[in-house]
Amino acid sequence: MKTEKFFCTLLCSILLAAGAASAQTIASGTTGRCTWTLTATSNDCTLTISGAGRMGDYDYINGSAPWDSYQSSIKTLTIRQGITSIGDYAFHDCSGLTSVAIPNSVTSIGDYAFSRCSGLTSVDIPNSVTSIGESAFSRCSGLTSVDIPNSVKSIDYEAFYDCSGLTSVAIPNSVTSIGYEAFSGCSGLTSVAIPNSVTSIGRGAFSGCSGLKHIYVYRATPPTVDAYTFSYVTTCTLHVPSGSKGLYSAAEGWKEFSSIEESTW
Repeated sequence: MKTEKFFCTLLCSILLAAGAASAQTIASGTTGRCTWTLTATSNDCTLTISGAGRMGDYDYINGSAPWDSYQSSIKTLTIRQGITSIGDYAFHDCSGLTSVAIPNSVTSIGDYAFSRCSGLTSVDIPNSVTSIGESAFSRCSGLTSVDIPNSVKSIDYEAFYDCSGLTSVAIPNSVTSIGYEAFSGCSGLTSVAIPNSVTSIGRGAFSGCSGLKHIYVYRATPPTVDAYTFSYVTTCTLHVPSGSKGLYSAAEGWKEFSSIEESTW
C-alpha cells in the first residue's frame, strides 16, 4: 500500500512539474452513487465528486476512499451540485487540501470527513447542512474560521477537536447541544458566544481552549454542563444575561468561573 501511494504521489508530482496547460485525468471511479475524477494541471491537483445522491462511507475496517493513494497531492476539492451526503472518512488526512466547495445540495457531513486536513484554512458550510458528524473537522490545524449555518441542530462529538489555529467560530441559535470535546484543544479561540438555544454542552467541549478570554452565554437559565466542560479555561470572564449571575454562580460547571459578569446586550 505504501509503495502504491508513493508511485501515485510521484505521478501527480511529475504532471505538476511538467507544466501541463490543460487538466490531465489521472484517475477516476465511483463512490457510492456518485463518480470521482482526479485531474492535474501545472499548479493544481483537483478531486471532483459528481452525480446525485450519497457518497460512499469509508473507515479503517471497511476500507479507505478510492482516492486514498493521492491524499497528499490533492489541493482542491470540488463537490458538484446533486451530492447529498459527504461520506465518513471521505477526505480524511488529505493534508495538501487547501480549499473545498460544498454545494447547497449537501445535507450531511460524515464522521471524520475532513479530519486531519491540516492545509484547510476556512470552510463555508451551506445552510442546507443539518448534520455535522463526529470529528468531521478534527485536527484541521490550519483552519482559522468556520461559520456553522442555522440549519444545524447539534455540534457532534469532537467535531472541531484540536483545531489549534481556529480563532473564530459562529454558533447559530438553531444549535441546541454542543457535544463531547466538540472544540477541545482549540487553543487559538479567544472568545466564544453560546446562543440562548443551547441547553446542554458536553464534557470537555471547550477543555484546553487556553486562549479563551471571554465566554458569552445568552441563555438566562444555565445550560447543562459538568465540571470538565471548561477544563483549564475558567480564568476567563464569563458574560451572562442581566439578573442571572446568581444562577450561574451556583450551577455545576459554571460556578468554577472566578469572574462572572452580567450584561444587558
